[in-house]
Amino acid sequence: MQPRSLTKTLLMETIFETQTDLMDWVANLLTENFIDLLYKLGNEKNYYTHVGIIAELLEWSVDFTDQYYYKVIDWEIFKRSNENIYNADSLQDFVIAFGHERVKKIYSGNECNTSYFICKYIDLHLKNNDAQY
Repeated sequence: MQPRSLTKTLLMETIFETQTDLMDWVANLLTENFIDLLYKLGNEKNYYTHVGIIAELLEWSVDFTDQYYYKVIDWEIFKRSNENIYNADSLQDFVIAFGHERVKKIYSGNECNTSYFICKYIDLHLKNNDAQY
């Protein structure tokens, strides 16, 4: 779902009808802006790394939506609030700053290697197997 102008529309409910709509938009935006960088963090290019990177980006979009959905419903008010910790002028800028913060956490945690993303894949795989039983 492509949102209409975020600066012209005050209520996000008219842009994103559900939390899922926002989550999809955030996931696409984070993927567009960070997938190449995350691939550079791993020194292997394989299926497990690929799935792990996608799982990481999806986790970021879920976290963002859980943390900010109700806060950014009225962007103009949120933009001027103390909760706009990135001093972003638009929701898009806020999401990208959120993504940069997540990348910094990966770097600072000394997790910036292929095994980090393979572990993401294994966690995702195990959760899916548990859900089937």
